[in-house]
Amino acid sequence: MPGKYLLKVGLLFLLAAALAVNLLSAFGPEMGFDALWYHLTIPKLYLAARAVYHIPGGLLYYSEMPRLTEMIFLFLLKFFPAGRETGPHLLGWAAGAGSAGILYLLARKYLEETYSLLAVLIFYVTPLVGWLSGSAYIDLERTFWEILALYLLLNRKIFWSGIALGLAIASKTLALGTAGILLLLGLMVYRDLKKILLLTVTAGVVALPWFVSAYLNTGYPFYPLGADILDKSHRLVFQFPGLITDFVKLAIGSADPISPLFLMLLPFLIIFRKNMPKNSYPLIIYSVLAYLVWWLIPRTGGGRFLLPYLPVWALLSGLVIKNIPDRFLRRLLFAGALVIAVLNLFYRGIATFRLLPVILGRETRTAYLCRNLAKLPGTFYDCSGWFADHIQSTDLAYVSGVHNLYYLDFPFVEESWYRGEKVDYLIVPDGPWSENTETLYRSYRWQEVYRDNRQKLIVYRL
Repeated sequence: MPGKYLLKVGLLFLLAAALAVNLLSAFGPEMGFDALWYHLTIPKLYLAARAVYHIPGGLLYYSEMPRLTEMIFLFLLKFFPAGRETGPHLLGWAAGAGSAGILYLLARKYLEETYSLLAVLIFYVTPLVGWLSGSAYIDLERTFWEILALYLLLNRKIFWSGIALGLAIASKTLALGTAGILLLLGLMVYRDLKKILLLTVTAGVVALPWFVSAYLNTGYPFYPLGADILDKSHRLVFQFPGLITDFVKLAIGSADPISPLFLMLLPFLIIFRKNMPKNSYPLIIYSVLAYLVWWLIPRTGGGRFLLPYLPVWALLSGLVIKNIPDRFLRRLLFAGALVIAVLNLFYRGIATFRLLPVILGRETRTAYLCRNLAKLPGTFYDCSGWFADHIQSTDLAYVSGVHNLYYLDFPFVEESWYRGEKVDYLIVPDGPWSENTETLYRSYRWQEVYRDNRQKLIVYRL
């Protein structure tokens, strides 16, 4: 039918446009707080030291969590020196595109081609996927491994599902929650404890080295989760009244919303639940458990921590629309899903358009970042060029009062892991100093050589 063919072409066009927009954003500079705090900084420190080592202190405590993606970043930062974080960004883009591809394969087990494409579109144009496709956050990589693990599990490839699940845990500790969901789901689908044991052991063997490393370096395998170093916002949450309101906020009111479509379709899933095919029940159970896991864990990452479950939510959305018995309502919801997708794509396009001057070379990377420095709280950047002109590769700078260190392009030691090394410069805040900084300052004769009023930093030279 011509109409159905045109609809399929339209869905493919929107997906291609989203892929292109997200790819373009991958060539912009990094501005994400966590990426500049540790996702990129840790592999950059490894590169500078030419070794993978334990980073002590109270700043980069996440350096003992599973960091498979950061280790891949290490090689990408090495081989993309001109574009710097372009390599990690492209990995995120590829993980998002790969997750969409696996979702399509999974959707074809339940839906015809048109509705499978709709499910992929619903997932891929969510604001979260668009933003993370041009960032060095690691959530899309985790999403890729988790949707792959689910796809392999439902296709009765237990061993390979365990491998994928282990790689997800090796990317982020929070994937342990997904492991619990998949083990329960596998038990319901297979009713075979031996297969579930195989899944558990395989995933455990793949992920175990990271937890052994944490134990050897800190004495606690899950460090820093559950350690005193994390604040109250990282504790488990058991506030039942927020079970519904948190979902509403997540869909429409958070800083990183998932999509209002999921909230809009939830009543229809409940009303028309008897119309859903029986083979979709595992997906429903998976989705409910996924939300409960997200709701119980520390939600410092907001909707970002729910991202690995959105592919299945998108698939369920397609299933709900497809199985609504009323033809007019079904078409109306299909059209509504398309409108939301187009609006999300338009929003992402505008955000990417703002990057075009720096991507096309009409504005320097330094000019762009310094113009947006107010959006990078706690982040150092050499806007004046003074640091590049004066601090040599043979010098060592002691840094205090800077939270995000990725853009420091000279040898440095941060105060939390300073262990008495001889330093040539002090870079300290124009304000109260820590006790360690005070002690170091009084131990030698220092001369003030520069003040960075924009970042409120003072530089002293020995």
